[in-house]
Amino acid sequence: MPRTARASAGDYCYHAINRGNARAEVFHADGDYQAFLNLLGQASQRLPMRILAYCLMPNHFHLALWPSHDGDLSRWMQWLLTAQVRRYHTYHDSSGHIWQGRFKVFPIEQDAKPCSGVWSCNRTSGQAYPCVGNECHLYTSCSASCLMRDFIHSSPSRIWPSAA
Repeated sequence: MPRTARASAGDYCYHAINRGNARAEVFHADGDYQAFLNLLGQASQRLPMRILAYCLMPNHFHLALWPSHDGDLSRWMQWLLTAQVRRYHTYHDSSGHIWQGRFKVFPIEQDAKPCSGVWSCNRTSGQAYPCVGNECHLYTSCSASCLMRDFIHSSPSRIWPSAA
């Protein structure tokens, strides 16, 4: 029996996460991180996705995403993770499961802390890789999120449509 499709409405922000199988490392070297970042770009060229923030840790990742249309999030993540697994197996001459299971996704609710998933992405990296001055962990969007914070606070209706 096929899996139930995930409900992912367009024009809402989501916090997506996935962890390595059995909590194993997925990103072993700089090349693994860089390849995943390249795949984020390729996935967004194939199916437009607004990436608000990202944090890549050795055994998992966090993404704050903003799909335009209903169903885009699942299609985008499916392509990204499949492409990443193929690249991983080719590069590391391996086989089997890379990820612990299906990615998890949570809507980022409109509340007193807009886009809390962006801050969660960067807070996660700060716990393991604290920022020193203006230097943040290399594989986060820490500096870019400061720009997003100003955009979000100036026009929150562009992130959450008002209820009509």
